Amino acid sequence: MLRDQESSEQESTLLPLVLVVDDERLSLQTLRRTLEEEFTVLTADNVADAEKVLSEMPVQVVLSDQRMPDMSGCEFLARVRHRWPDVVRLMISAYTDPADLIKGINDAGIYQFIPKPWQPEHLLLTLRNAARSRLFSGKTPSSAWNFAAQFRQWIRNFVASGSN
Repeated sequence: MLRDQESSEQESTLLPLVLVVDDERLSLQTLRRTLEEEFTVLTADNVADAEKVLSEMPVQVVLSDQRMPDMSGCEFLARVRHRWPDVVRLMISAYTDPADLIKGINDAGIYQFIPKPWQPEHLLLTLRNAARSRLFSGKTPSSAWNFAAQFRQWIRNFVASGSN
């Protein structure tokens, strides 16, 4: 049994690092629960916090809502494209304005648009493919994967220690 547990822990530390950006906390919680078995999920409820995470962590994939109060998802993902060009960018929205989609593709270079309400299987498949595209492009250094594994272990230790 110990061997199975160790194997499971080793596999979970190799999960791709995904940043979810949405101003609605319920959406962040729901997306986290859906993704957390296959990804290390970080969340931000505003652009400033998202950019801080991106500057500090080796994020492979960003999933951003289109409609946010401080900046549109298109504008934010265009900034991500400029500052962190190797990060795979996805947009999620309940609103499918064709102009937003065109802007997202042209300006932000989004990998895919995900309509709300989303289906868990489709969302997971899309993020798996996005993470694989980053990995197979050769733009994700093994040190980033190792850092993500170390970060996940640090979180486990922090939670286990009961620290606030």
